[in-house]
Amino acid sequence: MKKQNRINVIIAKFGSDPEKIEVTKDSTVSEALSDAGIVLNSSEKIWVNGEKANRKDIIEDGDNVLIVSPKQAGI
Repeated sequence: MKKQNRINVIIAKFGSDPEKIEVTKDSTVSEALSDAGIVLNSSEKIWVNGEKANRKDIIEDGDNVLIVSPKQAGI
């Protein structure tokens, strides 16, 4: 039986293996990163499903979150 109000997302830092985690439905990107034990440095950028995102964006079931430095993102 699937747990209610829980969703699965995949989080990866550029150059690392992706990690599938389960978070509460309607979590923000920041909350998901915290649940995964990931702390961003000030220059790292967040992308969700290939689009630039910010920490307050709500994630959805199956989202792919990628953390990259500006150099890796081509910025």
